[in-house]
Amino acid sequence: MTIKPWPGEWVDRAACVGRWDLFFPPVGGSPREAKLICRGCPVKDDCKEYAQDERFGVWAGKFREYSTRTRPSRANPVPIDPLVCPGVCGGTVFIPRNRDQKYHDQVCGDKSRYAARKAARHAQWIAAAESVAVAA
Repeated sequence: MTIKPWPGEWVDRAACVGRWDLFFPPVGGSPREAKLICRGCPVKDDCKEYAQDERFGVWAGKFREYSTRTRPSRANPVPIDPLVCPGVCGGTVFIPRNRDQKYHDQVCGDKSRYAARKAARHAQWIAAAESVAVAA
């Protein structure tokens, strides 16, 4: 592990001077307050340049813990197989934008969810009417 040299005189002008504990939150801790301090910092650009290789903490308003997660790059996305839409559209084949997308578009999803709720209410009404008819 190599230790970086002291970044320079810009650190003395930073808005975070004396509040280092906020910029390295514990596991599960929130970096929100540190990010708010960074928002108005006069040396944000110097901080960003200095912290390019840092893996932890808040630097120039960015929480480094998130940036180290492994995720597919936009240049080489993980391929997603085409799906058949289960909605009211009648089975449109589409390629989802993400793994959570069920319907080919927002309108189809809304109409399908509305139709499912309407069918459930209708089934409840029929069951209630049958129970009243049996009791009478």
